[in-house]
Amino acid sequence: MKHGSGLQFCSILVDFENLFFSLKNYRPDLSPGGELVHLLDKLRYKIQEEYGYLPILNRTYADYQKDYEMADVQGDLQLAGFEPQFIHSKPSKNSADILLSIDAMEMIVLREDIRCLVICAGDSDYLPIIRRILQYGKQVLLCAFSFNMSGDLKRQVGEHNIIRLNSLLPKNRLLNTGLGYLEEEIDFGPEEMWEFEIDEEEEKLLRVIVQEHARHEREVWVGPFFRDIVPNEADLGHLSRFEIQNLIDRLKGKGVIRVRKVPGKPHPYSVFIINFAHPSVRDLVCVA
Repeated sequence: MKHGSGLQFCSILVDFENLFFSLKNYRPDLSPGGELVHLLDKLRYKIQEEYGYLPILNRTYADYQKDYEMADVQGDLQLAGFEPQFIHSKPSKNSADILLSIDAMEMIVLREDIRCLVICAGDSDYLPIIRRILQYGKQVLLCAFSFNMSGDLKRQVGEHNIIRLNSLLPKNRLLNTGLGYLEEEIDFGPEEMWEFEIDEEEEKLLRVIVQEHARHEREVWVGPFFRDIVPNEADLGHLSRFEIQNLIDRLKGKGVIRVRKVPGKPHPYSVFIINFAHPSVRDLVCVA
């Protein structure tokens, strides 16, 4: 259903660098550069079909030399109707929000035909420009991944003006089991459960699982984990199998991990699957 009547013009402004690295961490099974191009192409049509706005001035902002996959998709972005804007960034901060905000201000002042600005970013850094756009009587659509969307931004624009980019991603992911890749849809439970913080004991167990995943670059096998890894870990070796299982169940309940049985030779076996979009996992990965 379209929001509003008639077809009007909008501009899509994308913090491409922010979305790129968010997607790279959230879905390591995907190629973030190419997938983002497809996602933005879908977004253009979604905005036109569901909101009644025709995107006519679309830009992406990034330091494209930061990652070869970003550099490789600049031509594809142009073919998809987006103008890549190059920015210089520092290791801890990119300046996309500054240039994007300047362009947005220019549009709301000089382009009366543009009735809506679509901001593709989830950082609270964009709160000032979004407030200014609304003050000028323009509509704002906020587009971001749900795991990386500021609560302040959500409250500012309202739920009906939010497009969660997760919905435009392919649902299946690849599981690297060590014996080959399996395509499987992973359900980590409702995202409301992700808000529950993990305790100290749960964090110790999760840290070991994440470290094993990074060491072998595949999903962690449950059997060898109990047999070979747990007894040799100072933080876990004193715990019984029942206590470890209890910690696993608690992590599963909070949407941090899942356990899946996969086919193997001669018998099926189970693997831990880590929810890399979960805040607790992301904190551990960032620290590491």
